[in-house]
Amino acid sequence: MKKQTMNKKHSLLFFAYAFSFFCMSLNLLGTRPPRLFINEFMANSQRNQWDWVEVYNDEETNINMAGMYFTDDLNIPQKYKITDKFPDVTIVNAKSYRIFWFETPLEGRGDMVDLKLSKDGDQIGIFLEGGVLVDSLSFGKQRLNVSSGIKNINNSELVYYQEPTPGEKNTTYGFKSFLKKPKFSQEAGFYKSSIEVALFTNNNIEGTYICYTLDGSLPDPQKCQAYTRPIQIDSTTVIRAASVFPGHLVSEVINRTFFINVNHTIPVFSLSVDGFDAYYNNEDNNVTNAEIFAQVEFFATDTARTFREDVGLSLAGGGSRRHRQKSISIHTGPEYGSKWMDYKMFPQRDAERYRGMVLRNSGNSVPKIYFKDLFMQTVSAQNNTDVDYLAGRPVAAYINGKYWGLYNVREKKCKHYYERNHGVNSDSLDILIGENFHTQNGTDKAYREMAYFIQTADLTDPENYAKAESLIDMSNFIDYQIAELFSGNTDWPINNTRFWRHQDNGKWRWLLFDMDHGFRKRKVKLDGIRYGMGENLHHSESYADRMMDVTALLRNLIKNETFRNRFVNRFADLLNTNFKTENTLALLEEMKKPYEIEVPKHIERWKPLTKRHVDLKNMERWESGIVDLQEFLTQRPDSMYKFINDYFTLGGTKEIIINVEPNGGKVQINSITPNSYPFTGKYFMNMPLQITAIPKEGYRFVKWNGDMTGKKPILDIKHKDNNPLNLNAIFEKK
Repeated sequence: MKKQTMNKKHSLLFFAYAFSFFCMSLNLLGTRPPRLFINEFMANSQRNQWDWVEVYNDEETNINMAGMYFTDDLNIPQKYKITDKFPDVTIVNAKSYRIFWFETPLEGRGDMVDLKLSKDGDQIGIFLEGGVLVDSLSFGKQRLNVSSGIKNINNSELVYYQEPTPGEKNTTYGFKSFLKKPKFSQEAGFYKSSIEVALFTNNNIEGTYICYTLDGSLPDPQKCQAYTRPIQIDSTTVIRAASVFPGHLVSEVINRTFFINVNHTIPVFSLSVDGFDAYYNNEDNNVTNAEIFAQVEFFATDTARTFREDVGLSLAGGGSRRHRQKSISIHTGPEYGSKWMDYKMFPQRDAERYRGMVLRNSGNSVPKIYFKDLFMQTVSAQNNTDVDYLAGRPVAAYINGKYWGLYNVREKKCKHYYERNHGVNSDSLDILIGENFHTQNGTDKAYREMAYFIQTADLTDPENYAKAESLIDMSNFIDYQIAELFSGNTDWPINNTRFWRHQDNGKWRWLLFDMDHGFRKRKVKLDGIRYGMGENLHHSESYADRMMDVTALLRNLIKNETFRNRFVNRFADLLNTNFKTENTLALLEEMKKPYEIEVPKHIERWKPLTKRHVDLKNMERWESGIVDLQEFLTQRPDSMYKFINDYFTLGGTKEIIINVEPNGGKVQINSITPNSYPFTGKYFMNMPLQITAIPKEGYRFVKWNGDMTGKKPILDIKHKDNNPLNLNAIFEKK
């Protein structure tokens, strides 16, 4: 026992000596701080890449930075403490470099610092415990993907590195500063005839010159034209220009689009993109999913430019990428310039700024009319329905000065959509997408628990149904299901599904998108109710199990009588309003007008080159697509009445005619309140209906006249005959 005690003492002494030597080697117990230097940093990285700080160890021994502090405010030295849990990534070897990533730390990572560097200028400091300074620097505005650093430890002057060298010695050329952008003599916009455009340097450095291009490529001092005299512009052209002077970083690129003898009745987007053709035509989705730098100009009218932004660009869409005109996603972000596009892009929305948007082609719409998905979503969202949908409007697009055809600019279905339209924190959401319910944001735990409950609980039990209502936003779910089922969209629900909830006990909601496979004449007779309950009425046999899986929620909820009555009555309400033939045809007539003017130009740009191209050949094909849609809108309501009646065995429908006398109020039928009277609607028999008289201000309800009478404003009706029901709501002034 004594020998063991002596061994323990020797072990403890040895550990103490070793630890002291280790600490002395790190200079933590010495009289001076360790010779660690902030050698290089990146404070304006491309989207989805992290900013970073490179630390150089000039000592002869390794230094573990665990326990030291990073800060982005030199007045607060001990802002972020480097963890001691991961020495493999916090030790800086002698005469070597270590990268620390300035991003919210991921689990299991010790080289990540929970601080954000500002591209507009900031501070970086390294401190010991007690506020002892190791090294610090302050910097000004930073350029995208350009790092800053010192030339060497004996020269602390900051320079810019167009070719960063993270983790290595700074050997690439360091630029002293970056130049200011040049100026133009003419504003971007529409001109009736040729113009001359002069460029002016905006720098006080003698010898600065301007480099410019006319093909959309970025000005490269090694191969672009040097400006010497005004530029003659005879046709639509985008000029991209930059200031150049040896020893200084080329200025940021400025661009302007000049439309010559061009007329559009819809807004116009102009995109300037370097290397666009090679990117656009690449068949590797890994390439085209990646963002590339672009500059976007928007012209709300054919006069002055409305806004201009530096943005990221990527291709959008799935199957529609096979089309020659592809959808384009535009992303804003502080790494490019502004975080927002400050413009009220969509008249349907209250928002006056956006984090990005999509230029959407016609998707997989056949026959093509170029606005079917937007039309279907607009129909579904009218009259304050509770669907989440993607607003849009028609635009013309130009890329590098070339007309790129007719698009619909649409809201993006990213996490910022929910933040903008629902006022929720976009970082506190669970968002699931796709046929396998892939997690786009947050986790799928709450969804899996909800789905399991709906599929296993006895929903005829009122308590269980009450719990279901606490998990699902039933108003949204019912309106969403009705929109898809009415449309006959067979690219759903086995595809194109997206649902979300706020993580703080929020209810699940669903988002409408990509409805192009609906609203086709040949889908009029597709039984939307049986299809929505999981019957495989359209797809190959291999999809049978999948159809049952993705329709489980509706199929189980419909077992509850309260839900079933609400679903059927809401469907009838929407068949009498949003989906009523006279209303949908009127909306179609209104929405098609701007497209009718632009489509001939689009056809000329994208007319098919081969038989396999699905683009329109002529206006006759476009007009036949409109007729196809009109016939669907005319015939689909009656089909849906039949499908609902047959599935639920309701005994038919009856007509309800409601009038008000005098014009002193309105009448609510179930969930709708018509604006004009007399109102005629078709409702299902053997279903409980509630009809409520609502007086205007200054009036009061008196009584009901007609086939039913009474003085109570609320009528609860459940008819078993199909005779028309006439009701008059009588109001009088107070």
